[in-house]
Amino acid sequence: YPCKVDAKSAVAVAYHTQLASSLAVKACHEVNPHKKIAIVLNLTPAYPRSEQAEDIKAARIAELFQTKSFLDPSVLGEYPDELVELIDAYGLMPEVSDEELAIIKENRVDFLGVNYYQPLRVQAPTNSWKEGEPLTPEHFFAPYDMPGKKMN
Repeated sequence: YPCKVDAKSAVAVAYHTQLASSLAVKACHEVNPHKKIAIVLNLTPAYPRSEQAEDIKAARIAELFQTKSFLDPSVLGEYPDELVELIDAYGLMPEVSDEELAIIKENRVDFLGVNYYQPLRVQAPTNSWKEGEPLTPEHFFAPYDMPGKKMN
């Protein structure tokens, strides 16, 4: 991790990265409305270690953070409700205006490029978060190294 571990700042950076992307789409379409604008994302589906509810929940949260946090606003124009609720529950919600959300909603990409390198295998977290300590992804999901795998 970087020297600064600050989940609230990380969420704000991700939000403003998306807002900047949507503003770039808007600017390009204003210059030439017929041009098609794309984004290329590294999409990493999350697979649970088992069918246990805790592992399935960990995979769902991992996919929200790793994939859907950029995919959904870029393509659908909005964030998944479950992601917003999770971020809000931990006090990580950045300052967001209705005007900014409208920019994201109205300026989606025209097509999507996908980089797919490997899946993300996860299990229920092994560390429980305690208020006052830095919040990291490991509090939501833990990596899982699948025995007998053929890759990664």
